[in-house]
Amino acid sequence: ILAKRSFLDAYLRLKYADFLKKCEAKMPGKNLEFAKKGNQLLKENIKIQPYYTKNWLFLGEFTNVLIEKEKNPEVRQELIKEAIYYFEKAYLLSPKREESLSQLINMYIRIKNYPGLAETYPRLISITSDKTKKAQLYASLAVVYKELGDKGKAREVVLKALELHPAAKPVVDEFLRSLEQ
Repeated sequence: ILAKRSFLDAYLRLKYADFLKKCEAKMPGKNLEFAKKGNQLLKENIKIQPYYTKNWLFLGEFTNVLIEKEKNPEVRQELIKEAIYYFEKAYLLSPKREESLSQLINMYIRIKNYPGLAETYPRLISITSDKTKKAQLYASLAVVYKELGDKGKAREVVLKALELHPAAKPVVDEFLRSLEQ
């Protein structure tokens, strides 16, 4: 990579980070090593191209790998804050791009942050145009509300999923029965 920081350098760093992501899939035993390298590269990249959304998305994804592997609770908590910041930054730069909120949701699912999920799902729903996908997001949000103990909101949201996807009636009925228990 070039010694002088330029747009070409940023492009090469991003291509290399993308290559590292592909390596993670092929060699999962080395994903921590790839994530550390990718994280380092992308932190340099955001200094060169701070308004390029893909930098922030990749940085969040690599940070998620670091979160999964981190044993120290304080360090893990700091990494979680960083990942949230990276995905939120990507969302601010490209507010119609679903990927940033989807990645944030995936992280919240892994760490079981239900309040974060309850806050983020509606934002993703508001920018999703595909009715089937939107119905699935509503259904997922209903499960989150159930986990949080808010059965009223869970019922309300799952009925929105049913409006968008009537074929899901048997599953929705089963979910509604589970709320009564």
